[in-house]
Amino acid sequence: MSTFDELFMSNQDKATNGIEVPVGLNQKGDKVIFHIAEAGNENHEKIQQKYSEELELTRHNDNLYQEVIIKIIAESILVSWSGVIDNKGKAIKPTVENKIESLTKYNKLYHKVMQIASDESKFRDKKIKISVATAKTDTEKN
Repeated sequence: MSTFDELFMSNQDKATNGIEVPVGLNQKGDKVIFHIAEAGNENHEKIQQKYSEELELTRHNDNLYQEVIIKIIAESILVSWSGVIDNKGKAIKPTVENKIESLTKYNKLYHKVMQIASDESKFRDKKIKISVATAKTDTEKN
């Protein structure tokens, strides 16, 4: 395995099917877990292509453009969730419609999902550890 593989190759299963991200507990005390796929995965690119015309038509209207981006995320990045319930304790299923509604209503959710989806280190098989001393030595060489 080359250095570039170690640094930049994602585990394709994790990238497409998502990683488990515990986000807290619901009102019942059950874990809330999101399954988030990596931004730029094969399915994400396919869904972006599906909406390419809408993206182009809405690019000058921030609100409409954001709606299209949220559809793409709901269909390709926020893969699933568990433990999400409404205020009556009933499970909210991770349908595309429910994901769109949640990503639209909760801006922090949208940003959290995208932050995780954009962190390529979460989708690698190995964690790369670089010590400050090594980084400093490498910098001094250059």
